[in-house]
Amino acid sequence: MGSTYKIRFFFDAGSGTCFWSGNDAARERFGYFIDPYSLPLDITTRQEVLDVITAYDEAFNWDDPGSASPIDPTVEVAINARSDAMLQRVREQLGEAFDVVDERS
Repeated sequence: MGSTYKIRFFFDAGSGTCFWSGNDAARERFGYFIDPYSLPLDITTRQEVLDVITAYDEAFNWDDPGSASPIDPTVEVAINARSDAMLQRVREQLGEAFDVVDERS
């Protein structure tokens, strides 16, 4: 049987989240914007999600958001490494009912 909830994972600077509903079931339960505290994650993982979002927002070039690279490439590599580890924990904790799709580009 397939996953019930599809969750899209990507950063949107200043949004306060990195999780977005990807199907009707997820939208009905969480809305489009998914607050990490609404997901069945342990407190340590929730805090890591918020820390990664904060790191992304702090690294974002708010003076030139439309630039080809709004985040310093070296900092982006570090954020992506942290995000990869965090995303793995999120997937493990959410289980088979959730399909968390990495849509970072």
